[in-house]
Amino acid sequence: MKKHRQNLKETVIYKTPGSGKARVSASPNQSQKKDVFPVMVSNWKTYYKVGAVMDFIKSKLDKPIAIIEPRVFGPRCFFEVSTQAEAMSFQALSPLLYKSEKLIITAVTPKTGGTAQSSGRVLESAIQEYVNRAYNREAKFLDLSSLRTKISVTTVDFNVTATYATLWRILARSTPQVESLSFSGNNISTLTGFGLAEVTRLKDLKNFSFSNNTISEIQQLDHLKRIRVRELDLRQNPIYGLANYKTDVERKFPQLRFLDGAEVKMLRAFVLPSFITSGAAELPPQIPDFTDTEDTRRTAAQFLTMFFDKYDKDRTELRDAYTEQSFFSMSMLGGKGIQEAFRTSNRNLLRAHDTANDASLLRFGKQQILQIIGSMPTSTHHLQECTFDSYVVQSMPGAILLCINCYGRVSMNDTSYSFTRTFLLAPNRSGIAQDVWPIVILNDQLHMEDFCRLLVPKKRDDHAELANKLIRETRLLECYAVQCLESTNWNYDEALAAFKTRYATGGIPPSAFQP
Repeated sequence: MKKHRQNLKETVIYKTPGSGKARVSASPNQSQKKDVFPVMVSNWKTYYKVGAVMDFIKSKLDKPIAIIEPRVFGPRCFFEVSTQAEAMSFQALSPLLYKSEKLIITAVTPKTGGTAQSSGRVLESAIQEYVNRAYNREAKFLDLSSLRTKISVTTVDFNVTATYATLWRILARSTPQVESLSFSGNNISTLTGFGLAEVTRLKDLKNFSFSNNTISEIQQLDHLKRIRVRELDLRQNPIYGLANYKTDVERKFPQLRFLDGAEVKMLRAFVLPSFITSGAAELPPQIPDFTDTEDTRRTAAQFLTMFFDKYDKDRTELRDAYTEQSFFSMSMLGGKGIQEAFRTSNRNLLRAHDTANDASLLRFGKQQILQIIGSMPTSTHHLQECTFDSYVVQSMPGAILLCINCYGRVSMNDTSYSFTRTFLLAPNRSGIAQDVWPIVILNDQLHMEDFCRLLVPKKRDDHAELANKLIRETRLLECYAVQCLESTNWNYDEALAAFKTRYATGGIPPSAFQP
């Protein structure tokens, strides 16, 4: 491979005059050539004819410029011009639309017989001189916009990682307190240079403008994750028009406060998946005053029983109970009785001091949610002591959701705690585990505190007596015993007979019984 690269350096491809083809020839000795200024055309297609493309590019110039030795290497075409000013004239055309494709034209660091090391020194010296002149110490701001047109002694290409390495080194040395950088108008398409470890030396850096560039992939923003980005401007980039652009950017940077000049609201909403908003609703029909119905109560009881059974036994089985658009957050209140492990996950917004940290504690998607609940201590939820409210709501046309608010006691490490858990559920139309989870969780909010027994209003004496009698006879959980009695209009004998029939045929899951 090394030998192949060496041979490639010793070979150039010359265009044969009067034809669209190219021929391979030995490169003239560098010492025999005058200083030239290379220009690179990226996004080159194999079917392009060199002569036709060169004529097209030249036709966009204000004045004629001679092109020397156009040659093609894979997806790039290189040619040379006589002066740095001419090279910059071509670069100013970028991006240039040719046959529905964008040509990216870049003036390459000139080859004047010096080594790459000397070119690097020229670049560092030029950027250092510019920083000394342009840095605003009062505002802690450096304007690097259109820098490729402001430095004439060499080419500044922010699509090259080495350029960033040089920049971070200079800023750490000269302006370590810099907070804001503008990279507007630099033809930037990749942000790989922000993934360098050197950028972490700039502890205060948090505000960026990348407006008027060519960033087209939302994944490029992942390179900024070493930095706690507070303000970001991506206007006049291809990604600015992508679907869910604003939501995707805000999720990548939970501490973001301003996006494209507008303030980011701290209260973050979730986007309903398409499988929720399409098709007929499978939950019981909505009622005008949002009061509970027997259908919603039954649906909620079945969900809670299965959810907490799996939560207490094997939380990995809850993976399909959540979606990739699901949220989870946790708060806690209390003294020494609360487990220390919960403190790092506490997201009590009523006592918020570090809003950026509170936003980062909002877990999103299956992986993050399973990771946080999997890290919590083993638990036993005492469902026979729980009380819950449930009701159906309509968040938008065609999207009917079920809200459950559950309060009860949970034991962890031989200590009892009170918990409140609020679920927002939707019909499972994703095609994943629909037989196990006919409804899935969009939002899961857990609150923990020192144990305090809740005074629950008593059921009718006769109903409570019948329920307790059936529980003693069958060892069913209370919610299943009540469901069985309700189905027979509180006729005990019929309820017991129905239980025995379903039990004999295996129609009652093990999770319906008391441990």
